[in-house]
Amino acid sequence: MEGSRVLADRGHDSNQLIDYIYEHGAEPAIPSRKGTKYERHCDWWLYKERHLDENYFLKLKSYQWIATRYDKLATTFLGFIYRFNIDLLKMTKSLSFSDTL
Repeated sequence: MEGSRVLADRGHDSNQLIDYIYEHGAEPAIPSRKGTKYERHCDWWLYKERHLDENYFLKLKSYQWIATRYDKLATTFLGFIYRFNIDLLKMTKSLSFSDTL
């Protein structure tokens, strides 16, 4: 973990976890829980990117054939992941194009 950053939400704010991250040479990007005595510094721009990753996996889970993994072969499963990414890209391009008009 040397030189890396660890992203997590407020639920993972514990002194043990933060100490473990610092001991292994990483920097936490975990905001403090609300109501704590001492607010810890958090890189909010990096924390917002965690939200984008979380939304991606949320959309991925909405496709039942990926979430339940009915297929037996890893290559078939990877094909479904590729298809999902293409569909997601088409959807976001059509949304961004209509938003600019």
